[in-house]
Amino acid sequence: MDVRVVRHGVGRPSFVFFLTEEAEELAPAGYTRLLTRVVDRLVHLTPDRVSGREGRDLLGQVFEGVALDVAEAHRGEVTGATLEERVEQVSEALRSEGIVDTWRRLDTGYVLANHVCPYRRAALVTEDACRSDRLAIQLLLEAPVEQVGRIAAGDPCCEYVVRLPQGERRKAPGMSKKAGASSGSRRERSRDGRGR
Repeated sequence: MDVRVVRHGVGRPSFVFFLTEEAEELAPAGYTRLLTRVVDRLVHLTPDRVSGREGRDLLGQVFEGVALDVAEAHRGEVTGATLEERVEQVSEALRSEGIVDTWRRLDTGYVLANHVCPYRRAALVTEDACRSDRLAIQLLLEAPVEQVGRIAAGDPCCEYVVRLPQGERRKAPGMSKKAGASSGSRRERSRDGRGR
């Protein structure tokens, strides 16, 4: 286990605890699912889709298919009428995949985060693994998603931002504290998706 200090401008800094790379390698459940999905996609590649293509292009195509598979596997769990309902449901659905473990509301939208990379070594070799997770989230939310943080790039967590359409921006209610969270000047509400 390791810790990083995160400063938010005004107020006390918060501390982010995360598993070290060695600890992540001890729990490779994400790799099993990823490998199964990658192999399934590779087996179904046809010669006409492979011929004359570079390996990186094919890898991108395979990971895009993995995102489609993840979204399809969890589509029935995401039925919310509002974006916030879908964000909460997607966070809960993708927890078992190791893709999202928390979410929070901002004035301008939502941030979904994951503090333990489910396949860190693969993400260090290619960003396609991260793009696949982002695409799966986007497909389930039915809204544009931007990845703004990557554990594999040295960030404390993987973060995905879902912005509200300009006309729907609103003031978020006061922050609801999670264990270990400090209040800051940013007004947001944190959710970890677990029962209260």
